[in-house]
Amino acid sequence: MYTAINWALDLGLYAVVCAITCALWWLLGRRRDSGRLSSAGGTSSEDNQAPRRGGRAHLTVVRALPLIYRRSKRTGALLPREENPDTPMTAEIPVIAAPASSMWRLPRALPLAWFLYVVGLLIITLLPLPSDPVAACAAIIHWDNYTPFGSFVAVVEQFRDGENLRGTLYGLSILLNIALFVPFGALAETSWRIRRMRSAPADGSRLVRSIPHRRVLAWAAIGCLLSCLIELTQYTGLFGVVPCTYRVVDIDDVIMNTLGAYAGVRLLPFMARNSRFMGASPSIPRA
Repeated sequence: MYTAINWALDLGLYAVVCAITCALWWLLGRRRDSGRLSSAGGTSSEDNQAPRRGGRAHLTVVRALPLIYRRSKRTGALLPREENPDTPMTAEIPVIAAPASSMWRLPRALPLAWFLYVVGLLIITLLPLPSDPVAACAAIIHWDNYTPFGSFVAVVEQFRDGENLRGTLYGLSILLNIALFVPFGALAETSWRIRRMRSAPADGSRLVRSIPHRRVLAWAAIGCLLSCLIELTQYTGLFGVVPCTYRVVDIDDVIMNTLGAYAGVRLLPFMARNSRFMGASPSIPRA
C-alpha cells in the first residue's frame, strides 16, 4: 500500500508539472509564431519594393517566394496568390517546402519532450523524500536485490505465499522499469537523426528508416549507464541528502531499464510511421 501511495504522489506531482510546462510552452509558441508572422509580413513588403529601387538586385529564393505566394496569417503556410491562379502548390516544390511549424511536433517539440521526460524520470526514481529521514531510516526494511532476475523469483514467491497485492505491485514495477526507458531510447535516436538532418537536409522520411544495430547497442549501453547512476543515487541516499538507502536498490531495475532503452530505439521507426507528433511523412509526392 505504501508503494501505491508513493506512485500516486509521484503521478500527481508529474501531472502538475506537465500542465504548467505545456501551458508555458503554448504561450511561448504563440508569442514566437506571432513574431515570425509579423516579420514575414514586413519582409514581404520590403521585397515587393526592392525590384523597383534596384535595377539588377540579386533575387534569392527567400525574396522570390513572397512575390509568388502569400503567407497564411493563421498557419504560416504558403498559399497561391489570387492574381497567379496557375501557381504550383508548394507540395510540388520539395526543395523549398518548409517543415511542419507546429510547436507540438518535431523538431520544435523535441526540447519539450526531453524536459518532460527528464523531470518525470527524476520524480519517479527519486521522490518522494522521507519527511523525517532519521525515523524513516530507523524503520526501513531493505529489500535490495543484487542477484540478476531475483525480482522475478521474489514475485513468484509472493504469489505462492498468498501475498497477491504485494506480488502484483512488485511485478508491475518490473514492467514500469521497461516502460520508463522506452522514451529515452526513442528521444535519443530522434535527437541524433534530427541533428543529422540539419547538417545534411533531407525529408522527414529519415525518421522511419532502419537503425544500424551498432547504434542501437550504443543507446542501450548509455541507457544502462544512466540506470546505474540512478541506482547509485538511490543507494547513497541522494548522495548524502538522506542518511540511508531510502529506495530499493535492484540490479533487475538496471536490466529492465536497459531493455526499455533498446526497445525504444527499435520502436522508433514504427512510431514515426504512425504518429502525427513525429511528423515523419515524406514531403516529396510520388509520381
